[in-house]
Amino acid sequence: MLERGLTTGTSPGCFEPGRILTRAEAAAFLHRLAGEPVPQSSPPFDDVSAAWAVDAVAWMAGEGITTGVGRGRFASNDPVTRGQFAAFLYRYEDPSPSVPHGFTDVAAPWQQEVVSWLSAAGITTGTGHGQYSPDRYVIRGQLATFLHRHAGRPELLPAEETIRCQRDLVVHAVGDVNFDPGHGPNPQHDRVEGSPGAGFSVA
Repeated sequence: MLERGLTTGTSPGCFEPGRILTRAEAAAFLHRLAGEPVPQSSPPFDDVSAAWAVDAVAWMAGEGITTGVGRGRFASNDPVTRGQFAAFLYRYEDPSPSVPHGFTDVAAPWQQEVVSWLSAAGITTGTGHGQYSPDRYVIRGQLATFLHRHAGRPELLPAEETIRCQRDLVVHAVGDVNFDPGHGPNPQHDRVEGSPGAGFSVA
């Protein structure tokens, strides 16, 4: 992700792989993956106001990658789930139908083809015990794993210099302007024990 310019980290030497992604942050990463194309119109949602997210969400909507969550909302600050991110990446790729997945916990009709493609493409192996955990939140480390596999697992270049992360890994509240997935301050949700994203690192 760093080599492709998808992220510069959250501060010098820090990537914070355990932090939960919001829907707006997921949009920003996908927009960068696509080369940051200029959207044809403004976002069709009334809850996208952060400058760093406007173009990304507008582009996703224009490409049919998202239709929002209803009532004119994108839910920018909500955590993005594994099922939602699978749908975003699937719509971005627009692939051919895949062999049905073998996960036991993927029940929603809209999740079937998107998770099947994610599995068939080798982008996910699930969270263990035959499960994909579509309702659990995506953390930054999982996002990096998904996108690395999506890119065909390219060989990594040796780092010219390693900078040690000096930032305390603390939980930040919603609206924390210090959280940064790579390009500007972004809001972040609390990650608490027992939340859908807590304790899962398998992609």
